[in-house]
Amino acid sequence: MFGAPEDMAAKEAAMPPNAWGTVRSLLHWDGLPTIRPRSSVRTRRSAKVDSDLQEPLGFAYMEPSKDRIAAAIGRLPSGCFILTAEHAGRTTGVLASWVQQASFDPPLITAALRRGRPIVELIEGSRGFVLNVIGDPPTALFKQFGKGFALEEDAFAGLAIEATPAGPRILSCPAYLVCRMRDRFSTGDHDLFLGEVIAGDGDPAVRPYVHLRSNGLSY
Repeated sequence: MFGAPEDMAAKEAAMPPNAWGTVRSLLHWDGLPTIRPRSSVRTRRSAKVDSDLQEPLGFAYMEPSKDRIAAAIGRLPSGCFILTAEHAGRTTGVLASWVQQASFDPPLITAALRRGRPIVELIEGSRGFVLNVIGDPPTALFKQFGKGFALEEDAFAGLAIEATPAGPRILSCPAYLVCRMRDRFSTGDHDLFLGEVIAGDGDPAVRPYVHLRSNGLSY
């Protein structure tokens, strides 16, 4: 119906730049041969792209803007949490915000931590961690955990806590989740931990803190 591949290539050559990609996307001609952007078509972005990489046609012509990307990512809302862990008599906590539910059954969550955080040693050793959900306002816990702690320091001085098999539960937090570590992935400059929620509780009357950033490429 659509003709032989060589006929289609001849028709493509006669069309204006970018038109062939538009036709393919509108009609969903997934069975047609892959057509690379013609070398005669150049923009500041596409000139930097090696045609051997076979970038999708649309993306080869997009102009990246770091400032705009940062502003857009910063509009992704997140909560804030104190992630805690305990292993071999040592315990600590760290402020975290990149946390998301990943599954209903089993109940799974993901938590991203910047690579090199001291707490990672405890998570790897115990294969578990606790997510303490920060309520609104978050000022007191931000002040306590914002600077970070070495493993030798007491991260919980002045706080009411309760021990769990995976780390301390902070009693002033409106919710907590005890998680068994299922996996760990390297994601750029962060490590992504996949945890199965094995215990937890929450107070629906207390509002959790919601975090937005002006710059999504920094904390």
